[in-house]
Amino acid sequence: MEKKYELIDKREHSYRVRALKDFTLITGETVKKGDKGGRVESEKCLSHEGNCWIMDCAYVVGTVSDNAVVQDSAIVYGTVSGNAVVKDNATVYYLALVTDDAVVKEHQQIRCGVVTTDLLRYKQWSHAMFAELGVTTVCEKALLCTSARGTEDPNVFFINDEQTVTIGKEFIATAENGFSQGIGLTTADILDENGWLESNMIACLIDTNDIIDVQEGLVTVTKFVPIYAE
Repeated sequence: MEKKYELIDKREHSYRVRALKDFTLITGETVKKGDKGGRVESEKCLSHEGNCWIMDCAYVVGTVSDNAVVQDSAIVYGTVSGNAVVKDNATVYYLALVTDDAVVKEHQQIRCGVVTTDLLRYKQWSHAMFAELGVTTVCEKALLCTSARGTEDPNVFFINDEQTVTIGKEFIATAENGFSQGIGLTTADILDENGWLESNMIACLIDTNDIIDVQEGLVTVTKFVPIYAE
């Protein structure tokens, strides 16, 4: 098998890749012999077959193969193959496979499952929630969480310094109540990782039709119904 790159510039546990021949990427860029790419943990991270490549400041610990491209400041711990592109500040974690014609971008954090399309472009929110959070939907509804501060009323909670929500009553995020870009919800596990459970945690029922975005471990919605607090 003809090698298409070599490893150079060793730094602790990573190397930079340098092309040994010319080839064209599915993103349209041409890699020239001698061009330096991104960083890998070892030669197992980037296949010598196909036109796959790692470029810019991207870093790969997992595997990249076929014609896949990892670029910008993306990080890959899992598997990227097919004609997939991982870019911007996206992260693909150990239990995730990004393949086919998938595009993972912006600040997406793909934690589990298989991604085969551009979830953000096509607004495939149910798939995006599972990929980012491991949350599944039932009849287009899902249960997420947010942190809150209690009041004298056991059914009323502050979700910021001034705005309150009431258990069982729908809350609509608007500019008037301080949520012009919607409100971000997540899972109890992620809340706990970030130390957000110093106060109460509210379980929130959402409808996928009310989702604006799914990135950075957060599901941004226009409204939700607080179900219970812990």
